[in-house]
Amino acid sequence: MDGKVHVPALCGKHSYRYPAVILAEALRGRFHAFATGCACPQAYLIQTEADGAHCKAVGAAEGISDMYEDLPGTEVVIHDEAGVFFCKRLPAADMATITNRQPIRPE
Repeated sequence: MDGKVHVPALCGKHSYRYPAVILAEALRGRFHAFATGCACPQAYLIQTEADGAHCKAVGAAEGISDMYEDLPGTEVVIHDEAGVFFCKRLPAADMATITNRQPIRPE
């Protein structure tokens, strides 16, 4: 194990990884969001929930980055053997609005 959770990307050809500590936090009711991508090149906005990680948006990296920056919450930096991982810890009060979104494509 490399301390990462491996998840198939929506493209069906690739996968993305995130630190297992983020999943452990989700199981405790503390949720995070992060931007990632695959080799297609597609970018994804991912949010952890009690049952795992969910894609909230897919599109060009610039649009996904803008969506990530607009999210409420505090940016957290996780250092591990694979390097540095950036994510946002989401405030509980905003979870209903964020969680109920279907995956969207930013314009």
